[in-house]
Amino acid sequence: MQKKQKKKKKDKPKWGSIDKYGDKVYNLHPGQSRVITSKVRFTAAIAGTGGGKTVIGPLWLANRIRTLLEEGVTEGMIGMVIAPTYKILSRATVPTLIETFKGTELEGRFLESKGQYILPNNMGKLYLLSADNPDGLEGGQLDIGAWLDEAGQMSERSWLALCRRTGVNEAPIFITTTPYLVNWLKLEFLDRYLEGDEDYFAEIWSSIANPAYPKKEYERARRTLTKATFEMMYGGMFGSLEGMVYPDFASCICEPHSPIGMQVGGIDFGWRAPFCALHGILYVEDGRDILYIDKERYQTKTPLKVHRKFLSKDFVWFADPAEPDSIQDLRSFGFRIRPARNEVLTGVEAVNARILTNRLQISQSCVNLIKEAGVYKYPDKESDAETENPIKGMDHAMDALRYICLSIVRKNKVNKRARVIIRNKE
Repeated sequence: MQKKQKKKKKDKPKWGSIDKYGDKVYNLHPGQSRVITSKVRFTAAIAGTGGGKTVIGPLWLANRIRTLLEEGVTEGMIGMVIAPTYKILSRATVPTLIETFKGTELEGRFLESKGQYILPNNMGKLYLLSADNPDGLEGGQLDIGAWLDEAGQMSERSWLALCRRTGVNEAPIFITTTPYLVNWLKLEFLDRYLEGDEDYFAEIWSSIANPAYPKKEYERARRTLTKATFEMMYGGMFGSLEGMVYPDFASCICEPHSPIGMQVGGIDFGWRAPFCALHGILYVEDGRDILYIDKERYQTKTPLKVHRKFLSKDFVWFADPAEPDSIQDLRSFGFRIRPARNEVLTGVEAVNARILTNRLQISQSCVNLIKEAGVYKYPDKESDAETENPIKGMDHAMDALRYICLSIVRKNKVNKRARVIIRNKE
């Protein structure tokens, strides 16, 4: 007697559901609903972690493709999916796209080597790119438009490149992101919407606006994080400039380049807290000494013997003076390393002096340094804190930067001495 074969069930999607017709159904929460139905040129979903941002990116693309089909465009559609780095693109953005389109009329072929998603029935393609190199976003016009995932980590140059690529067809751009530093996304996007520009729409919501986000975790974060960090990471709010230690830090962020000069670095040791090493070049341009931070090492629970493989012996390193044993260990392996000056407020002044005189440059690849600068604040006026120093916590890259700036000030003062000559009467 033959056994009855069980009817094979379709795989249940990770988000959403499948109805009796086999269609994928996504019930959106109010914040998601308002952005997904936006009809303006530029739309942004700005939300806390776990708030359901990235997952609606593919849904927006699906709606946009459907609109073009209804307008009679059946072949050759072109769109773009952008993430700030290749790691985010490959680990989060693209898998979400593939999972959402899987088993639907939009399921196509992912060509990883070409960075493309080929839509079925010759409908067209989606270019899958990272914003590491804004020049790579140039060329050609889009009609589907572009989805920018975690756009808050991208440079303004990348944003402007996408505006140009969508300009001829006035194709829309859809942004999903957590807020980071007060940068172009706040000043050139959100503020325009708040001022009434009809081409812009933004919706901000917290992590807890997503019914699936665990309330217990949300409250744990509220209890343990600084107010500024919590509001940014879980509330979807840009950090206020009030109380910021480096309010003009965004002006320092630049594209990677390769100046020639003295190689200097700063190290803040850590185990549970991140170990942070910043690599810098101190060079002279137009008579000004400019410090360029070009890369970072930012890692937890990693032995020093592993970290040292990522540190150059050609650098002069300035390290946390509270860790003499770690300093000695690196010296024993041939590193030129010195205890840094550690006067907090004096160091902050040294960093701000460079920012305000355009003598500090930060590569946009230093994402952890940039994130920390966006939440590095002084205690609130109503706080009971008995200190004038910035709030401790997410400040490991901030310490490493301070070590460099303050220590090279001392070095410059020793090496550059002024001479005054007063000539005699004759």
